[in-house]
Amino acid sequence: MRDTLKSVTPLLVATALMLTGNGLHFTLTSVVAGQAQFGAATTGLIGAAYFVGFLVGALGAPWALGKTGHGRGFAALMWLTSAALVAQWAFVEPYAWAGLRFLIGVLAAAAFTVIDSWFHFTAQNANRGRVLAIAAIVNLMALVAGQQLLNIGAAPSPELFLLSAGILALSVVSLLVTRLQPPPATSARLPRLHLLARASPVGVAGQVVAGFVNAPFWVLAPVYIASLGYAEDTVAPFMSAAILGAAILQWPIGHASDRRDRRLVAVVTAMAAATAGLGLTLGADAGEWILFAAAFAFGAFAFPTTNLTNAHLNDRMPKEAMTETAGGLLVFYGLFATAGQLAVSGLAELVGIGPFFVYTACVHGAFAAFVLWRIGRRAPAAHKPAEHVDLQAP
Repeated sequence: MRDTLKSVTPLLVATALMLTGNGLHFTLTSVVAGQAQFGAATTGLIGAAYFVGFLVGALGAPWALGKTGHGRGFAALMWLTSAALVAQWAFVEPYAWAGLRFLIGVLAAAAFTVIDSWFHFTAQNANRGRVLAIAAIVNLMALVAGQQLLNIGAAPSPELFLLSAGILALSVVSLLVTRLQPPPATSARLPRLHLLARASPVGVAGQVVAGFVNAPFWVLAPVYIASLGYAEDTVAPFMSAAILGAAILQWPIGHASDRRDRRLVAVVTAMAAATAGLGLTLGADAGEWILFAAAFAFGAFAFPTTNLTNAHLNDRMPKEAMTETAGGLLVFYGLFATAGQLAVSGLAELVGIGPFFVYTACVHGAFAAFVLWRIGRRAPAAHKPAEHVDLQAP
């Protein structure tokens, strides 16, 4: 385990910097859109443009990385993203932002394909939950740092897009100099989604939850806070509380998933996340500290779902399929994140942003019920490297 963690240090450094920059520009996009009076529906549609781009990028990433390699490909992706963020700073206008967020989504999907496939290629089934938990802790702390950068100066301003661009440009260094073996290039031009769905329906269901809950959370949670009448400087600590909750619970959740069926752990976390979502609704007017405590609980149990289900799917996949698997999971995420953004934007347009966390509780509850049904139909994956994928299992 110690050797594995030592070997993934370059990946941890790269993803920490990437997610610090991402955490800043994601929330900054919502805040500046609010300052420019784009409105909740328009802000949601700009978020949807990002996830449409994310879908396109996930589809093409395995093929593109087969041409460039993981290290050089990641460098190109981060530098292009930096250029797009400079353009977002220069043109604060809804149509321009929709196009730029689409481009940033394309680049982000390919970058996450690099990182996710590299982590899963290096990890083993017996320690995958803990490796991903440590990676998630580092990444979530980076997101906290990104949220805190939002409060540099008197108030969030478009100039912070330049800071985000600079951080992303620096993230490439550790992967350009590392000797860590990258995953092999895939021969598939497009991820074979039907193979992933047959290998692990729960893995795909995890992407449904991530797309319908986690993706709208990053875009519309700041709008939700503003709708409650809290000041702008409440956004950063609220988002940070959710991220810190996820960071603190990642290790025990990941450790538990390495000791027993990961799906059982996913059921428990989903039900706890549903309860926290209801708490965010019922305690919305109870004051900032109650709100922050509920956000902490929500992040602690909602965000680990993706790691748990991704680990469960990768347990069933051979090493040579890791790049294609990562790309395929991101395609599913892009599809469901786009649908989730549109669904929540439509909900906000019809009844306002107030029921947002009731909606997340319903999604988590449905996911828990589905996973319980799957547990009754299929045995857990063995904690040893997969040599083949059983596509005929029910």
